[in-house]
Amino acid sequence: CLIIELIGPVSCLLTFSRQFNSRNIQLSNNIIVQVFLLKNIIYPIESNIEQDLTSWYDFCWDRLRAIRKDIVQQHLQNSEVVTILEQIGRFHIACYDLMLGYTGFDIKLNTENLNNCIQMLMPMYRDSEQQCPNEPEFVSYELLMHLGNPQFHTAYDLLPINIKQSPQVRFCINANTTQTHPT
Repeated sequence: CLIIELIGPVSCLLTFSRQFNSRNIQLSNNIIVQVFLLKNIIYPIESNIEQDLTSWYDFCWDRLRAIRKDIVQQHLQNSEVVTILEQIGRFHIACYDLMLGYTGFDIKLNTENLNNCIQMLMPMYRDSEQQCPNEPEFVSYELLMHLGNPQFHTAYDLLPINIKQSPQVRFCINANTTQTHPT
């Protein structure tokens, strides 16, 4: 995109900020248009990786949270947004491995952000007119987050048969069985 080339990807990314007023109105100059969301999703993750891991994580978390906020506020729902949310979800999953034990990494907050990503994705998968190739993967992440509790079966029961039969979801069934009925 010409604008990105002229001003650079850093200038196109906003930091996350919470709305403190009750109307939650986003000013047009604070919204990232969808084309920039898609073109800039990789930048936070690939950039600044040379600095310490905690600073990199904070930078990525902040920018990716701002992107999710824009998706919600603009009511975006299409295949490009699904791709963006899947990449953000994978970032949070990878951070369990990369960041565990680092000061400043909050497992509970990371889990909450992963869960928010998954909860945004599920209705998009259901409403999609075409098959989403990564749906079984993210359904399995949702199921794994509910291992050993009744929500697992509730979520599983609502799945279409083709998703229930996927290898990823079959793995989750086996994991839940092992979790609830150890030998």
